[in-house]
Amino acid sequence: MIYHSKKDTWLVALVAGVILIPLVIGYVNLVASAGNFRLGWILLSCSVLIGGVTLLLAYPLYYEITPYRLNHSIRHSLAPTNTAQRNQGGVAHPKIG
Repeated sequence: MIYHSKKDTWLVALVAGVILIPLVIGYVNLVASAGNFRLGWILLSCSVLIGGVTLLLAYPLYYEITPYRLNHSIRHSLAPTNTAQRNQGGVAHPKIG
């Protein structure tokens, strides 16, 4: 089965802000008459590069769990974890005294 990952709104907004702020500042530096043209291109280039890498790594956001892996992980989590549990049929009894 394929499950889509949850995207937290606040985290998406934070990442988008980190990418969009330098993009806007770079654009303003390019179009403003008193702006620094070189700084504008640097900021625009970095924003596009960082935004592209972020989108490349973030999408598609899904994962797949096959029935075999699901059954294997359930069996593994129910298996006795230590020697005392294995010797007593899966239930560990504390030693008193």
